[in-house]
Amino acid sequence: MPFASSLAALMLTCKDLDASVRLYRAVGVDLKEARHSGPLHYTASLGGVHLALHAHDGVMRDAQSGTQLALLVNDLEGALAAARAVGAPVLQAPAARPFGVSAVVEDPDGRRLELVAMRVEMTGPMPR
Repeated sequence: MPFASSLAALMLTCKDLDASVRLYRAVGVDLKEARHSGPLHYTASLGGVHLALHAHDGVMRDAQSGTQLALLVNDLEGALAAARAVGAPVLQAPAARPFGVSAVVEDPDGRRLELVAMRVEMTGPMPR
């Protein structure tokens, strides 16, 4: 019996919060300042999922290289150019995938950020 049905929230800890905010805004994430009776952080809603970027608390932890975030974008080349413009290294150039085309950049904390342009295929009659 599965209990979890969808992702509700994703919180990212950022060594350089300002640089992370610039990158995620550059690729189209509408981040807003928030405090919620705590420290400043930035939040957005992406397809019903709460995304929050928080400043690193100074506690040393393992590398976060295993974390990858994928964002649907409506203009892959534009999003990739915007990511490059704020200094994000491109880890993977745009390439065809079974689901569309994607590219991967690195965020300021070394996380992989995949930018995805989905391929939409309709078969059969239009739904009513």
